[in-house]
Amino acid sequence: MKQIINLKIVFVTILITRLFLFIVWDSAWFIPQKTDFWKHLYTGLIIILISLFLKFKFKKILFSVGIALIIDEFIYIFHFLGLVDKSDYWSLKTISFIGVGFVLIVILSRFDKHNFIHLK
Repeated sequence: MKQIINLKIVFVTILITRLFLFIVWDSAWFIPQKTDFWKHLYTGLIIILISLFLKFKFKKILFSVGIALIIDEFIYIFHFLGLVDKSDYWSLKTISFIGVGFVLIVILSRFDKHNFIHLK
């Protein structure tokens, strides 16, 4: 199997997502989006599903972006279970979880016999 997850793309996607949301978080036009139920976690899942039908070069890029969006908002699952507050998106707990998710991908890549995860 070819390498399908590029960690640079994952890292940059998370960074861009966080930076964008930090900049627009208190903007007047963004306030309705904060109460919207659509999460970029869902967008990540859709991007991953779309990537399954594409050629390898685009698949690798889209799959990595989708994984990044899921990792960035995976804390939402804990919110859904009632374990964290909705405002925890900017908390140290959430940022730490993103770091753990990123480190977990790196660790899994060390045991990746099929060369699924690309670190360079």
